[in-house]
Amino acid sequence: MNASPAVAVVTGASRGLGQALAAQLLASGATVITLARNQNSELAEVAARHGAHLHELQADLSQTA
Repeated sequence: MNASPAVAVVTGASRGLGQALAAQLLASGATVITLARNQNSELAEVAARHGAHLHELQADLSQTA
């Protein structure tokens, strides 16, 4: 049995499928790291409700280095 908590990285988490996936992972208690162009206050509320950890990073992955 694995007792370590789940950690997930979700890109595009400010809306759509990325947001829905991040919300589900937070609801399951996972630590979620999001990458999106904009921060999402709804995800912060979900994390607070479920005692999960959310780390939001602002990034535009459509731009090349």
